[in-house]
Amino acid sequence: MAPVHGEVQTVMGTPICELACFVPWTEGGFHDEVLYGSGMGLDGSPLMVTRCPPALCRGPDGTPWLVGQGQIMRTQGRDGAEFVSVAAADIDGVADMAPIVPMEDGGVVLTGRKGDDNILARLSRSGDLIWRKVWGPRAAAEVHLLGEREGAVYLYAPGEQGGRVASVSVQDGAGMTALSLQGRVAERMWMMQGRVFWVEYADRQSRWVSRDLDTGLAHAVSAAAPLDVLLGTAVAALPDGGALLAVPENAELIWLSAAGYELHRMTIAGLVRTADGLAIAQRKGEDIRVCRWGNGEIVASYQLVAPGPTTMLMDAEEDRYYFRDSQTIFAVNARGERVGDAVPFDMAQQRWQRLGRVDVCKTIAGPDGALLLAGADSAGAFVVRVKS
Repeated sequence: MAPVHGEVQTVMGTPICELACFVPWTEGGFHDEVLYGSGMGLDGSPLMVTRCPPALCRGPDGTPWLVGQGQIMRTQGRDGAEFVSVAAADIDGVADMAPIVPMEDGGVVLTGRKGDDNILARLSRSGDLIWRKVWGPRAAAEVHLLGEREGAVYLYAPGEQGGRVASVSVQDGAGMTALSLQGRVAERMWMMQGRVFWVEYADRQSRWVSRDLDTGLAHAVSAAAPLDVLLGTAVAALPDGGALLAVPENAELIWLSAAGYELHRMTIAGLVRTADGLAIAQRKGEDIRVCRWGNGEIVASYQLVAPGPTTMLMDAEEDRYYFRDSQTIFAVNARGERVGDAVPFDMAQQRWQRLGRVDVCKTIAGPDGALLLAGADSAGAFVVRVKS
C-alpha cells in the first residue's frame, strides 16, 4: 500500500460529503438493530454479520427524519432529535412504515395497515391525531406515500389492472385521483418537482418513465448498456429527471441522466464517523481512496494501492484507520502506511462490533440534488449528506 500526498484540499471527482446529524441509541428511542450469524467468537458471543440503519425521509426544510422500529425521529441540528409518537394513528406494522411525509408544522402524514384496511393518518407535532382515513377497498395492496405538493399529500395505490396516483388534502384527508395508470403495475414510484417516476418493464426492456402531474405529458427513456440491466435498482428520482441507482452488493450509487447515461458513480468501501466528521473509503478501479471530511471539506486523504476485493474501511481513530480484508483486520496510519500485523476477525471482536454501515438502498434525493444516506454504528444512527 502506498500513500498519496499533496491532495488534502480537493480530490477530483469526489462528491462533497458531510455528517448531517447523529442520533445516539437510547432505551426509550432508537436502539441498535444487529443481525448475527451462526458462528461464535472466542468469548462465546455470536458473531455480528451486519447492522441495520433506520429508514430516511426529508422534511420540507431539508431536515432529515429517521423512521423505524415503530418510531419516528425528527432530527434537530447535527446532534439532536425529537421523538414523534405514532400511538394515536392506531395502525399495525408501524415498524415497517416508510416513507412518511413530514409537514411544515412539525407533524407528519403516515400510512399503515389495520387488518385488511389501508389507514392514512395525520399527526400533529406532539403526536395528536388530526384525522384518520381508511384508504381504498378492503384487502387492497399497500399504498405508498410519495410526498407533499401544494397543500396535498400524494400517494401511489397499486391495483390489479394498473394503479393510480391520488392527492389527499392535508387539511381533512379528502382525496381525489390525480393520475391513472393502465397495464402492468409499477412496484415503486417516486415524486420530484411535479412529476412522478417509475420503472416500466415491456418487451424485455426496462424504461425510466415520468408523467407530469399538471399536464399529463409522459416521457420514457431506456438506459444505455450496461446500465439497462440495473434500472430496476432505482431508489430515487433526481431533479433533472434522471434516476439514482443503488447496487447493494457493491455499496454503489449511480447517477443516471434523464437521457439514460451515467453521470457519476460512487462505490463506498466503508464509511465511518470520526471525532471531527467522517472517513469515507471509495473504490476507484483497483484502488481505494480514503478521505477524511470535516465541515464539508477534505482534511486528509490517501490511497491504498491494489487492495483486496473485499477490503473495507470499518473503524477510524485519531491517527489510525482499520480495514477488514477477507478474514483479517489491519491498520494503517494517517499517511496510508500499514501499521502492525493483521489480526483474525475472532481476535478482534470488540473492534468488529463497532463496525458502521450505510444502506445505499435507503438513499433519498432532495430537490437541490443532494443525497441523504442513512447509517448506523455501535453508538447510534447517523445521516450523511452527499452532493455530487
